[in-house]
Amino acid sequence: MLFLRRVLWIKWTDKVSNEQLLQRADSSRELITTIATRQIRFLGHILRKEKQEELMLTGRIEGKRARGRLRRRFWVGCTEQLM
Repeated sequence: MLFLRRVLWIKWTDKVSNEQLLQRADSSRELITTIATRQIRFLGHILRKEKQEELMLTGRIEGKRARGRLRRRFWVGCTEQLM
């Protein structure tokens, strides 16, 4: 979005929403969908293997968990994108 603002000569202090910016540029959010599809493809690639990476992604490793807040899992992020 920052790049589009620079191309369209819109100052960062101007109150222009991202949706209005995309309409002015006659564009869409392609980067987010590209990242999501690549993550899902990578997830399928890893889950076909039966190695340590697959165990880590599915959360089947035994042991003590780290202290503090739980980390966001890659697996959960990918399943949210599918819905």
